[in-house]
Amino acid sequence: MTNIDNKFEGHWYLRTNESFTLIFLSVIFALAVVLFPWDAINKVGFFEDFLVYEINLEQRMEDPRSIIERYGIDGPLAFFTFEALWDMTLVRLMYLTDNNAFVSLKIISFLTLLAWGLITFRRLPFWWGVLFLINPTSIDVALSGLRNGFAWSIFALAIFYLPFVARNLLMWTAPFIHSTSIVLIGFYYSTRIWFNFNLIKGKRFFSKKSNAVIMAFLPGTVIGILLAFLSEIILLSIGDRRALIAQQSYDPSLLQAMFWWILLFTQLSCSSDYLRKNSLQTNLISWYCFMNLSISWSSRVWAAAIPFIAISIWNLPKNKRDFILALWVGYLVLWYFYWTNLFYWWNQ
Repeated sequence: MTNIDNKFEGHWYLRTNESFTLIFLSVIFALAVVLFPWDAINKVGFFEDFLVYEINLEQRMEDPRSIIERYGIDGPLAFFTFEALWDMTLVRLMYLTDNNAFVSLKIISFLTLLAWGLITFRRLPFWWGVLFLINPTSIDVALSGLRNGFAWSIFALAIFYLPFVARNLLMWTAPFIHSTSIVLIGFYYSTRIWFNFNLIKGKRFFSKKSNAVIMAFLPGTVIGILLAFLSEIILLSIGDRRALIAQQSYDPSLLQAMFWWILLFTQLSCSSDYLRKNSLQTNLISWYCFMNLSISWSSRVWAAAIPFIAISIWNLPKNKRDFILALWVGYLVLWYFYWTNLFYWWNQ
């Protein structure tokens, strides 16, 4: 199987002849990224979100109450909007690390990167996998935007490594860590219902290819447009903590999005079989492309989903894959010129 949703083969663990190398490389990769002095080459000089998490976590431990007691959470919706499982996870890590906020947050980064390695290196050659995972935006998600990266890595591990019941149970923990995970779950279920139950079977105005294109593109497009232009209304309606934040977004970069538009149209030109097997990834990319029309930090969509997207690129027909891989290398180089202080001719 080359599609994202591995068929369960009677065990949840890795096969013996794969497990040691895969786990070893994933651990080494995760440790290398966590321990590398990114602050020394990052033009900004620090990861802002990480510092905010660290300060907030130290202050959080001064209050012995649970998050349910602190905010009077009285139902699933409030548990979801307050992303209460994230708070519970951090509190538990603080107890395990003797209230060391820095180490606790670095453990989250390590676990996120470990999950990315276990997923990506199982599908891609190691060095190609590394080239996808070390892009600056994904590094920022793994080391700074911790909640997003951690929640989506849990979803990804559930998809790749667990059987049906355990998979569905684990993936539903992700929205209570980062609420955007509910969109991933929506993509996952909607595409399987569409393809597995043939809801439009017999409709002559839908060919097999049109059927695949609709489901590989439309859900992500709708979500992207809604969040780009109606996010405040949606977030306010459910009491989400991110209400009124989206309007503070800097101007989004259309140049940055160019690679993703090219990738999206390249994928949509592929066979219906490819689209069926990679519909989650194409929806993620369309979500980013349309949300980016209004919100600059929408780049975290593809950054947190980089293991998924790397696999979908590797699944492309060879001539299209070679074209996209060449573009990715150029895109990666340009990002490092922009993001690091190693090259002074491109000022922020």
